[in-house]
Amino acid sequence: RPERLVVVLRGIPGAGKSHLARRLREIEVAAGAQPPRVFSLDDYFMVESDSGEMEYRYEEEMEEAYLESAVKALRKALDVQKGNSNYYSMLVVDACNLTCEHLMLWVRTAQAVNVNVFVATVEGDVAECAAQNVHGWSEAQIKDMADRFEETPNDVVRLDMSSLDGNVEADDADGATLAPADAHSATAAADNANAATTNAAAAAVPAVHAADAAVPPPSPPPVSNHFGDR
Repeated sequence: RPERLVVVLRGIPGAGKSHLARRLREIEVAAGAQPPRVFSLDDYFMVESDSGEMEYRYEEEMEEAYLESAVKALRKALDVQKGNSNYYSMLVVDACNLTCEHLMLWVRTAQAVNVNVFVATVEGDVAECAAQNVHGWSEAQIKDMADRFEETPNDVVRLDMSSLDGNVEADDADGATLAPADAHSATAAADNANAATTNAAAAAVPAVHAADAAVPPPSPPPVSNHFGDR
């Protein structure tokens, strides 16, 4: 897989983004790799209740400011060079990212320092997401978010993480799916591929290798610790 990568998760609340972020961490740790650093907006909305326990309180007027802070945290983490104790080879963004504007803040931050970035959309039925989201969003609110959700741009490398038990497929920048068979041959050609280290999904190592080899290094354009379900 790429020596360093950013995986940006997106989807409506309750779709399973945070669960997927935890699974990626579990897979990396189980394989003996360094656990990824996860950036989630949830951390910014966690406040201490009167009972002394931490609880989630969403404040719409603070979202843009929190997003800016989270993106800055990602940028700072990407500035850390290999060999430092706070260097992470995998960084995961756990966020709704309903609009392309928000999504591309993360993508361009990684591209600016020539780090491979992949986007995975976690899909879910509105009613089911309303029933299982942990922050109390109503079905009407989640439907509104789903209606405002914008498709990932075709020039962004996309990952299909519908099942971590199978092969995760990567789309190239033109939207064509990269098959696992192509991924194996691409791995040999990738200068920075590291077969001893797991990637964003252990079962999907070949696909991420393929994305690394098939997509030319991005050109820099003319963001807690964590950013997730709202």
